[in-house]
Amino acid sequence: MNDAITPVSLEEGAVSLEPLVENCHKLLEIFHYSWEMMPLVLVILNYAGNDLEEASRKIDEGKPSNSTSVTMATAMVLTELSSA
Repeated sequence: MNDAITPVSLEEGAVSLEPLVENCHKLLEIFHYSWEMMPLVLVILNYAGNDLEEASRKIDEGKPSNSTSVTMATAMVLTELSSA
């Protein structure tokens, strides 16, 4: 099963910043993540269209089980931030 999610572009009505940040705070609390995880959680939320349930599911699926997963997640965040 391929549950790949695609980013929401500005032309398609990207999520406004305030609700995105509010939901990011909720996910940080739910998963007991530190503030350093905020950029990654924001990217995941944006790709999930600010849907808390979908973002939570993607976070659960992507919890790193080894250092390769962490490296890939970091690369994704850096790529997203550099294109912003």
